[in-house]
Amino acid sequence: MTGSARTPEAVRALETLIQLRSRSRDSFLTALEESPWLFPSGHPAFADAIEKAVARTQDLAFSHFWRGVKAFMRKDFENAVVELKEVVRLRDFDAYPQVLLGEALGEIQRNEDATESLLKAVRISKNNAHYRYILALQLYKTHKYDLGLQYISEAIKIDPRYALYHAQKAALLQALNRPRDASSEYRLAIVLNKHLPEAHDGLGRLLRGQSHGELAQESPRLAEAITEFKKAIADSPERGQYHADLGNALEDEGKDEEAAWEFNKALSLYREEFHAPWGPPRN
Repeated sequence: MTGSARTPEAVRALETLIQLRSRSRDSFLTALEESPWLFPSGHPAFADAIEKAVARTQDLAFSHFWRGVKAFMRKDFENAVVELKEVVRLRDFDAYPQVLLGEALGEIQRNEDATESLLKAVRISKNNAHYRYILALQLYKTHKYDLGLQYISEAIKIDPRYALYHAQKAALLQALNRPRDASSEYRLAIVLNKHLPEAHDGLGRLLRGQSHGELAQESPRLAEAITEFKKAIADSPERGQYHADLGNALEDEGKDEEAAWEFNKALSLYREEFHAPWGPPRN
């Protein structure tokens, strides 16, 4: 399907899809996952087709859901919470709106409510590894490291080869002052995905911390930390945090000019990130 000539057919297909999901106990996420095949990737008519389909079907729950998704994507988390609360009231069996609600609540620092919503999602979807990962992120954010470790371990049990889960487990182990276990998990994450910047940066931070007290010029840990930070930047050069971490390590090594360049780069990226329009989160 190409161009706009087939858009009416796509809208009708979306209407059918929404109606099917509304009458079943399948997640609304299924509708969003199934619908992109109706349009080429990034087709500008997709959002408009969703709007038309929602209006024509007059499905109350999906209407709240779509408004909640749009509010979430533009970082209007207060309104996202309002809309998604209506969805979970109408469809308390659907885990995905609970997850979005939990993430939106976390963004406005309603952390207890966020955790409760994410726990509900995990209870609804007993075999979903990614929901457990999102819950573990929230628990990490609120310093509930032991509980976070429990849920990220469950995620890994469900999907043991997904590198990002191992990187998050490593971060939790590091927070629990278990550096040897954390190092093993970071390194396993890198084996599973050598281009995972979170794992390279996390390992770099761990190594830099362990290098304190050593002579900088003779510290193999600090040298390895710098290598890991550079790998993180190579995989994700737009993340200011990675440049700041590299700057700190270079400063430890006495390379002040190189460190200053990295700090300035980090600052410019932080400013760009602050002013950038919000888009879909990276997978």
